[in-house]
Amino acid sequence: MPTSSSLLTIAGTDPCGGAGIQVDLQVFRDFGFHGLSAITAVLSQNTRGVQRVDPMPADAVAQQLKSVFEDLRPAGIKIGLLPSKEVVEAVATALKELRETRPCPVVFDPVLASSSKHQLVGPGCVEAMRAHLIPQVDLLTPNLNEAEILLGQKIHTLADFQAAASELLGLGCGAALLKAGHLPAQPSEASGIRDLFADPQGVASLRELPAIPDDVRGTGCQLSSAILACVASPPAAITRAGRIDAIERARAYLNHLLHTRRRNIGGGRPVIVRERPART
Repeated sequence: MPTSSSLLTIAGTDPCGGAGIQVDLQVFRDFGFHGLSAITAVLSQNTRGVQRVDPMPADAVAQQLKSVFEDLRPAGIKIGLLPSKEVVEAVATALKELRETRPCPVVFDPVLASSSKHQLVGPGCVEAMRAHLIPQVDLLTPNLNEAEILLGQKIHTLADFQAAASELLGLGCGAALLKAGHLPAQPSEASGIRDLFADPQGVASLRELPAIPDDVRGTGCQLSSAILACVASPPAAITRAGRIDAIERARAYLNHLLHTRRRNIGGGRPVIVRERPART
């Protein structure tokens, strides 16, 4: 089988191109990868918010993945929105079968609710993620609100935030990136964003990046896709330093776009717009 320069995203759609499958493919292209996709849900949304979520049948998601894996060899997999318990289980089963013969890095951005507070996942989803999917994931990338849901607890302070980074490992993932964008400003951290990386060797505070005043759509999707691309190009050494370096390169890429490419294309939140190929 030929060597692949492709990455796979398993996620939902976004008609205005600011998040989900559409933006994942743009990120893959920025890093020189061919984008593969399996659609888990069709969303009716715009820059103002989400109006409707239509989950794909679990067997249709399973068939998409079967078709890809029978013919192609993705260098890595990013997972986004999984709208139902059945879809979570279908993806987990496909991953288990794939990784028994062709292991590749898996990054999971657990999209659980939109920033406009629209519920995106159905009953039993979070429990299925904990039981079947997260233990197969190399890197879990929740924001503060998603971490609260996954851990079943509130995160109010910087101490809570640091403790939560470690506790995410208890869900079975290989490592976790806990994003600080929704953490209330702390006196010592008021000038920028400091995400936390956690693995079995401990918790590391990542480089401080300058914050922006706007709440931009699709940042979680783009960061997780960029991390996967940085891990796969060239494949990062399976070391703590290699993983942290890949994450820092992805964070710098996204932060550059946030400061230079955010645009208002509709009446709601801004999105990142790529008028030309973006590089850092």
